Amino acid sequence: NLDTQIATGRQAVSITGIQAPDVAEDQGNIFSHILLLAMEKLSKADRDNYSVGMLFNAMLHENELVFGSRQELLFQCAPSFSSDAMAWPIVARPGYRSPLSLFSETNSIDPLFVAPSILPSIRREAINAPFSVEEYVQQIVGLDAIGFKPCRACAAGYSAASNCCLQ
Repeated sequence: NLDTQIATGRQAVSITGIQAPDVAEDQGNIFSHILLLAMEKLSKADRDNYSVGMLFNAMLHENELVFGSRQELLFQCAPSFSSDAMAWPIVARPGYRSPLSLFSETNSIDPLFVAPSILPSIRREAINAPFSVEEYVQQIVGLDAIGFKPCRACAAGYSAASNCCLQ
């Protein structure tokens, strides 16, 4: 919990995933796949230096696109800290392919990397669908040419009524 007095003044963020309440069966490791798909797409969009906030917005996008938002993603940062001030420390190498991306092309599954239980939840056509780099970046960035727009998390209702720390 980063809302505590202990977190004040610290540079800390938390990204967590919980199974959506309307999902009855255990879906297993969807969070990891969303994270890896987001990192892959950011790499394809020639982003090799991005903030934790941008990664989270990319994760929201992939969750919606590939999994139909079957995973609830939660983001929290320490008071008075902005997620755009923290670089994501793990950047995919050029040409990186996530396990789901490889699966969608080969149709062979390695249960070590892709749990069979998530297969019914995957929109396979969305995984390697062509995309416009400009449109993609515009979707995951919190600011527009006018100056401010709500981030994807706020627009989707994922944020509390307090100040959004993704801006």
